[in-house]
Amino acid sequence: MLNTQALIAPEGTGTIELLDYLFSDGSIGKEIGDKTPVAICVAPASHFEDGCARFMSLKEMTTGSTKGTITHSAIYWNNVSSGIDPSLTSFTTVAVVDEEGVVKGVNSYGFFPEKRADWSRNTAVKARTPVSGVYYVGGGDPDNPCAYPFLEDGSLNPNYAATEYNGSTIVNMLADVNGAANTTYLVGFGDTFSAANVCHKFAPGTHDGEWYLPAMGELGYAIALYDDINAKIAAAGNGNGVQFNSTGYYLSSTKYNRLNACSLYPSSGYVNTGNYGLVRAFLKIKPSISQVQINSDLIDIQDARVDGLISVTNNVLTKTGVD
Repeated sequence: MLNTQALIAPEGTGTIELLDYLFSDGSIGKEIGDKTPVAICVAPASHFEDGCARFMSLKEMTTGSTKGTITHSAIYWNNVSSGIDPSLTSFTTVAVVDEEGVVKGVNSYGFFPEKRADWSRNTAVKARTPVSGVYYVGGGDPDNPCAYPFLEDGSLNPNYAATEYNGSTIVNMLADVNGAANTTYLVGFGDTFSAANVCHKFAPGTHDGEWYLPAMGELGYAIALYDDINAKIAAAGNGNGVQFNSTGYYLSSTKYNRLNACSLYPSSGYVNTGNYGLVRAFLKIKPSISQVQINSDLIDIQDARVDGLISVTNNVLTKTGVD
C-alpha cells in the first residue's frame, strides 16, 4: 500500500499541515517547545499549482514611512503619487455564491464566510439570525458571500477562485494567488516604504529575502481561519506575534487600479480596496519527498522511481508498479 504521508519540508522537519508553525531555525512543527515561531501555515500545498504551502508571519510588518496620517500602524501599498505601472492585472470583482455555494454572480465587494461568523466550512452558507436585518453575528453579508476556500474534505473549493460566470470571464480578486511574483514586480519600483518592500525585507532568521506581500487569494485563506490563527498566535506568546487587528484592513499585492490594492477586513471578512492598510508577510514552502512506504518497506523515493514502482509529479505520488 502506498503511504503518501512521507512528505517532509526542505529542512527535513516533518509534514507540512494547516496551522503548523515555522520556526526561526527553519524547522516546522505543531509544538513550540524551546523554539521561536515566526509564521504559521494558512494554506496547504495541495491548493496551489506550484505545490507550495503558504505561511503567514506571526508579526505585523512595520515601516518608518511618515507619509500622511496612518492609522493602526498601516503601510501604504506604494508611495508613488501617480500609482504603479498598470501592467499588473487589475482585479476588480469577486464571485459571490448562493446558499448552496454555487456562483450566482459577481460584485465589487463581498463578505468572506470565515469561521468567526460561524459559517459552514464548505460550499454552502448556512442561514443564521441576522442582526439589524442585515449582518450575521460576527460579520458578513448573507446576500453577498464569497466562496469559502475549503470543501468539507479539506480540498480546494473551485468556486473560491472562480474565473467564469455565465460564460464570461471574471477578474476575481480571490483568483490571484501569485503574491510572490506581484511582490517582485512591485519591489522593482524601489519604494523603500511600500508594503511589498517591507515584506521583502522581513528577516526573521529563516528564508530571509523570500518573504512577500500576499495576493488576495492567499490572504483569503488567513481570513477564513481567523479564529484558529489568532489562537495559535496567542499560544506563541506575546513576544513572538500579534493577533489579527480586528479594526483594520489588510493589504494584498493584488492590484485594483493604479492607486489601490485589494484588501480584506478580518473581523467581518469584507473584501475591499485601498492604498494603505495592515500588512503580514507570506512565504511559500514546497514539501519535499524523501521516503515512501511501499507495502511493508520504507523505500527511498529515488530508488522507487528508478525501479518503476512510483512516479512523482508536483510532489504527488502515483503508484505505477506496486501490487
